[in-house]
Amino acid sequence: MRTLTALALAGGLCLSGVSAAMADEANPATGTAESPAQAKITKVLEMPDGTETPVEEFVFEFTRVSVDDVTGTSTNMPTIPNATVSYNGSETAAAVSGVISIPKQTTDNILKDVSWPHAGVYVYTISEATGTNDDMAYSAAVYELWVWVSNCDSGTGCDNGLYVSGISTYAIEDDEGDEVEPKVKVDPTPGDGSTTFSNLAFKNVYVETNDGDPTDPEDHMLNVSKEVTGEYADQTYHFPFTVTVTKPSTGVAGTPVYKGYVVEEDGDDLVIVTSEANCTSTYLDGPSSAKYCKVTSGTAITINLKHGQQLVFVDLHVGATYTAVEAYDDRYDASVDVTANGVGPTTLTPADAGDPMSTGPQVIGANENSAAFTNDRVGTTPTGLRLNDLPFVGLIVLGLAAIVVMVVVRRGKSRA
Repeated sequence: MRTLTALALAGGLCLSGVSAAMADEANPATGTAESPAQAKITKVLEMPDGTETPVEEFVFEFTRVSVDDVTGTSTNMPTIPNATVSYNGSETAAAVSGVISIPKQTTDNILKDVSWPHAGVYVYTISEATGTNDDMAYSAAVYELWVWVSNCDSGTGCDNGLYVSGISTYAIEDDEGDEVEPKVKVDPTPGDGSTTFSNLAFKNVYVETNDGDPTDPEDHMLNVSKEVTGEYADQTYHFPFTVTVTKPSTGVAGTPVYKGYVVEEDGDDLVIVTSEANCTSTYLDGPSSAKYCKVTSGTAITINLKHGQQLVFVDLHVGATYTAVEAYDDRYDASVDVTANGVGPTTLTPADAGDPMSTGPQVIGANENSAAFTNDRVGTTPTGLRLNDLPFVGLIVLGLAAIVVMVVVRRGKSRA
């Protein structure tokens, strides 16, 4: 009896050790014959603020590694069908610190249609297939998937006397393709798909890049225009602007240099006229027929515009930000009509007299982005008075007249 008891105890300890090991490997995706373990893949689509969600299907592939420590082949391991996550372009989310993040899970358990040949431990790797969208940085992450298949006598999840009793996943390469050492266990348990998601996740960054013809308004990512009005307005004067463009908060490496072209109308067409009158030779670049002002991300540059000229960009990333500030000129009243990502225009004026005219920080969206500056010359008359000052001059005259009347009245009373 003592021998039997010892054997039973030893057997129990062995079984509990195996169970503990599997639980450690599979935690927290464990299951029973009635409710087998499940796993889903999460796609995290990250984009700069102002970006419209692309229509895209992401595909995840499974590669055989081993079964019970034997190298996996098409004959000893079943195929796990490719999993997909699709975006239809209608998904939205609020930007946080300039970044939009939209997670979505696979619709079904990734092991739903797998037919296991026998009980055992099956190991696969999971990776994302590279797509064809040039503006998409596809994830280079690789995960290791361990599937524990157990025998069962009965149960709703029993398929051919087998069920998935545990699933474990490890990150072995990150989204940039760098090795994760030591490998990190992640939770593949499906979330509800609205507020919670599987941690078996691949992150992609989508940043719209653009290029086009500066003389084609349809290609303009940003248009800063100048109009000078008033009877005595100098329409040959180049007004100085401080322009700052900053790359998006995500998805753009290094320090990009954007091309700012100055164009103006020539009949019904726009022509490039960028010259040293618009920006100094330090910033001027490009062929003689299409010169531009180099605008380095995050660095302010002075660009001068006269009446009828437009500063246009065709190569900005969606999600970049810009600020255009026109220096104060006491000869003119300034205002600017700002359109941001197709919304507007909104008319802005200086907060206080003597302040420069600024657009404030604006995000470059996928739709129209423009800032139309207007300078209205403060009118003058042959007397040298500014027309805009006449109401104030009138008040002063009235005040002086009242003082004169009061003095005359008092003198009259004193004489009486």
